[in-house]
Amino acid sequence: MIYLQVGGAADIARGGGVTFTRSELTVPPSELVAELRTVLSDDYLLTRRLSEVHAVQSMIVHVEVPGTFDEVRHRALRLGRIAAVNSGWSPWLKLSGVLTVGDVLFPVWTVLSLTVGVAVTYAWLGFGRANFLFASAGVLMLPLVTAATAVSREFEWGAAGIGTSAREVQKYSNQRTNRSAEPCSVTPAVPSI
Repeated sequence: MIYLQVGGAADIARGGGVTFTRSELTVPPSELVAELRTVLSDDYLLTRRLSEVHAVQSMIVHVEVPGTFDEVRHRALRLGRIAAVNSGWSPWLKLSGVLTVGDVLFPVWTVLSLTVGVAVTYAWLGFGRANFLFASAGVLMLPLVTAATAVSREFEWGAAGIGTSAREVQKYSNQRTNRSAEPCSVTPAVPSI
């Protein structure tokens, strides 16, 4: 949905490739810079501070994302934390609960609808992956992931998707900003970068 900029995902700045001019900002550039130093998600902030967001399909690039257990765990924690910090925990807990109850009470319908829905979406987007077969199992894990995200004390900010280690990206980032070279950690209330 974000990739296609349709539905509830339209007008969301996402994926690290946001280009804009100063005239498109809804706040002065100095205010945006100050806010960028304090937020958990630059994508979320840019979504709020740009008058409009449009995906340029010709500029979208497919990126291989590392898939080890730790990399996937950190990515899920980071994305879950960003969503929860921006919209609160309640909607995510309710959504995960409703989907899990549906998966348990109506397993055949839920498994079929999730599997077919994700398979069609993957085919439409051109993703040649078979992991759509695990869509229903993923829904059963959603409450656990949501709870883990809520109680997790830290995650590696890292380089999910750009083919290098999180530590290397953090080191590069620190060289540019003169910050400590330790991996970032985020507490539930106050991000520390």
